[in-house]
Amino acid sequence: MPDSGQLELDDEEDTHFAMVLQPQLAGGRNVFHRMFGYANNIQDPVIEIEVMRRLGAHFYNDHKEEIQAGAKDWTLLFQVDSDLQFLTMWGDSGMLYFIIRNEDLAQGQFEETKFDFQCY
Repeated sequence: MPDSGQLELDDEEDTHFAMVLQPQLAGGRNVFHRMFGYANNIQDPVIEIEVMRRLGAHFYNDHKEEIQAGAKDWTLLFQVDSDLQFLTMWGDSGMLYFIIRNEDLAQGQFEETKFDFQCY
């Protein structure tokens, strides 16, 4: 499921998206633990950042087509959000991301799984 940043929503629709589709814990903080699907990126898209690293690209727009094509070869394995219920806080309410190439996932080879961390 995409996060609201990936959808073209007006303010009212974005509010409904948050209320209906995003889980909340006590205190009203949204928590996004997830396996597969779309990452809830706090900063830049984690998969595209990994593709940029592999390409040696420093500027997205200079390699946009290559980055987008390369991103199709990756998937979110899982993400772990800061969660007060489990007494975890990654930086300033951050999130841990683990991504894997589709081919490696299909073959059960997790040795090349990549990790990224983002926070506010």
